[in-house]
Amino acid sequence: MRPITGIRRSMLTSLSTLPTTSDYENEECVQKLLSYLDPRHKAFIKQRYLFGLSAKEIAERHGITEALVHRELRNAERIMRRFARQMGILEGDR
Repeated sequence: MRPITGIRRSMLTSLSTLPTTSDYENEECVQKLLSYLDPRHKAFIKQRYLFGLSAKEIAERHGITEALVHRELRNAERIMRRFARQMGILEGDR
């Protein structure tokens, strides 16, 4: 797998288009990274970046504040970045 640069919102915008060599590798990378998340984080990431829901819509669905949704999304992204680095598919990101 070729290393990628950046794994924040820009990478997660469509959970299926990572800058790697093939669609199969893209899907494989995303699924592997999602597997490290707990069910709540995984649900928030999918709802935000796969289904395109806003933080407000996610908050309403889960009965929580928008601020908490933003915090949980940041935490999930941080977890995904850490494991992407360990897998060797991320370089040069915070």
